[in-house]
Amino acid sequence: MSFTKVSSPAEIARFSEIIPERDFGTHVQPLHDFLHGRVIGQERASRRLCRHITRYRAGLKRPDAPISVMVCVGPTGWGKTLFAKETSRALIADSPDVPFTLIDCSEYRERGSISGLIGTTAGYIGFGGKSLLSQMSIDGPHLWAKIRRDKETVKVLEEARKKDAKRERMPGDQNPSAYDQLLANLHKELGPFYSVIVFDEYEKAGVEVQQLLLGILGNGELRMGNGSVTRFHHALIVLTSNIAGEDLQRAMSGRTGKVGFAASQEAREMLSDSERMEKAMFKIAKDSLKKVLPPEMVGRFGQDIVAFRPLAKEQCRPALDKMLAEVGAALVTRTHPRRQQGHQPGCPTISEVVGPTASRERAARLFVTNAFETFVLNEGFSSEFGLRRLGQQVEWLVTDRLAVALESGDVVEGDNVLFDFRDGKVVMSRRPRPPGTAIVLVGHEGEAETKPSPPAEEKIDVNKLDAGWDDPPDAPATD
Repeated sequence: MSFTKVSSPAEIARFSEIIPERDFGTHVQPLHDFLHGRVIGQERASRRLCRHITRYRAGLKRPDAPISVMVCVGPTGWGKTLFAKETSRALIADSPDVPFTLIDCSEYRERGSISGLIGTTAGYIGFGGKSLLSQMSIDGPHLWAKIRRDKETVKVLEEARKKDAKRERMPGDQNPSAYDQLLANLHKELGPFYSVIVFDEYEKAGVEVQQLLLGILGNGELRMGNGSVTRFHHALIVLTSNIAGEDLQRAMSGRTGKVGFAASQEAREMLSDSERMEKAMFKIAKDSLKKVLPPEMVGRFGQDIVAFRPLAKEQCRPALDKMLAEVGAALVTRTHPRRQQGHQPGCPTISEVVGPTASRERAARLFVTNAFETFVLNEGFSSEFGLRRLGQQVEWLVTDRLAVALESGDVVEGDNVLFDFRDGKVVMSRRPRPPGTAIVLVGHEGEAETKPSPPAEEKIDVNKLDAGWDDPPDAPATD
């Protein structure tokens, strides 16, 4: 027996040192803080994920199961897919290219379409092609994140790729190329790898895909069409769904019934009690899943069904700040085409445009007023379409106007640009930046600030590779 029962008071008294209760350990707390800052207002999803990561890091998770299988349910636009994206950025690499595997389940409704996920057997069309759930495919984002940290390794791989491109292959040659062999060796040496796999709009998937996921939940493995086995023991699987969106919105506003009557006294009391509200939202989400998924699958999810709640208008302000920060960072790192010298007037063709020229240290800088932020928030807030509507307003009011001003020459490199709302309209104004200042990037968010520096030292380095979060522990011997 791996545990011992203690009943004697003397024995109990020997355990005198009280262990403090913590939410998360020192390795997982930074992950929670990262997600809390990137995914606004969805605290329960972050906490559930970090609980699973804590068990995994401590070696107490079930060895034949994925790290986590979470079901994110709720209205469109409130961060379900964003949650998966930021999780992959936290665990693998904080890069603009999201390092995860995205599966659009609407493409796998028909019988037989599952071959795109697991491949086909020998003798059928498509045998030997790439499948989305092969081991190399799901490990690929983390593998390449590790490879890119070593420039020498990248150089060797690039040379091997160029040699293979020049070499003629005989018809029927099934031997791996030098490039593929190098990549396979690196896959063995650098593992294990985190994998973040998203089944988007899972309720639209066919029965075959549902059965496939049941197998992954059962033993953490999946047999591919070519006979190989993909192991998901270091994978985080996220299922997103828009079902129950309207019911969750009614519950959040305290309305009852299908027509949307005014909130009852019981509903108002529930809204003021966060614990009761969480239980009610969980029940709504679970009941909705039971209508479209097999009961044995819903039972396996347990408490990992997370209802994403619509945000209040003021809760969206941090998300608006993040969107504006991304526009400001784009001003710093933007690239734009330049015509070749001596080009004739007229619309240039693609072949007549040389490579992009980065602005970086000479970039324009973005400023906004509180009045402008409030106006964008009022115009862009939507409980029906979530943060997508807010992002569209930022594109329309900020990005598009900046693009026109830059392209027409009304704003030039080095300008400071201010967006304000006064007299009932948006006003964009500029002032040249004082000479002898440079723009620098700060942190992962791409925030910009100016600092005095001699013109000869106006340099910026945005090409450093991000090391990402801690690599997963070494795989146990049973894997």
